[in-house]
Amino acid sequence: MVNDRFRESIFEAVRFSHERAAKISFDPNIRPELLAGQDIHMVFGPLLERCSVLLPGVAELELLAGASGVEPSARALFKSGALEIIVLKRGKSGATLLEEGTKIEMPTYAVKEVDPTGAGDSFDAGFPCGLLENRPI
Repeated sequence: MVNDRFRESIFEAVRFSHERAAKISFDPNIRPELLAGQDIHMVFGPLLERCSVLLPGVAELELLAGASGVEPSARALFKSGALEIIVLKRGKSGATLLEEGTKIEMPTYAVKEVDPTGAGDSFDAGFPCGLLENRPI
């Protein structure tokens, strides 16, 4: 997202998909050290406007909303576009699903961690797949 050409290609793909009624899920994976002072809303705004499912961590949620606290941040983002669901990823502490007026805490399963590489990416893929399969939250 920090490369202008690459970011514009992503924006175009999202615009194209959104115009055809696709649901967009988005894990912002914000790395402030790579943004080099760029305005966060210029970098992520066009995606948030079309995003249906947002999969941030708590700090990312607050940064994107420009607010402090989970609930105020969620309220601010729900007002700003197509957003239907926010799933806060909390690592070993599980996840929190937020919809307008709904908050569901989801604990993790106890497992022996061998290597956490790709765990967030797997969650980012699995959660929308469950939605598409009409599975209950």
